Amino acid sequence: MNNNNLSIIRQQFAQCVFTHKIHEKAADRLWRRELSIKWVNFGLWGVAVSLLFLELKCSTNFSLSFISLSISVFELLFTIFQKEFPFWEDANSHKKIALQYLSLRDKYKNFIADIMNGLSETDIIAKRDLLQEQYQIINQLALQTTFQDYKEAQRSLLGGNNSDEEFTRSDREINRFLPKELHL
Repeated sequence: MNNNNLSIIRQQFAQCVFTHKIHEKAADRLWRRELSIKWVNFGLWGVAVSLLFLELKCSTNFSLSFISLSISVFELLFTIFQKEFPFWEDANSHKKIALQYLSLRDKYKNFIADIMNGLSETDIIAKRDLLQEQYQIINQLALQTTFQDYKEAQRSLLGGNNSDEEFTRSDREINRFLPKELHL
């Protein structure tokens, strides 16, 4: 077994696991934001329509007309904002990237098994470079994530107790993401 290449591949696998989780967390964050905006939009439409009906009953109350007009204009602007910044599109993009990383994770797992089963050094180097290229291509296609996404991924992968700990990619940590047969 080629321990040096195995060590490098395990580190690349761990990076892929972590990056996959970051993009999942980014998608979750944006879907939550999109849902919140939809609920606010729904509430504003309800208030605007209610005020318009109330205004029809009390047509002599000019302050009610002003409030109704103001909320309707605000709702219109909010709807335009919602259409101009569709968070769900970015969320879907993050999810697609996360699925590409997930597929790559599976390839790394199989590759680790191949190395442990005695794959030749020439084949190891060729496949290692190919997987690294695939990782870089996915990175180039990926949307930007936030520090919040990073911290959420870290918390998710390391558990609640270690939320401030850096993801060190030690053998013990990498073993958590691999089947028992591939542990070191």
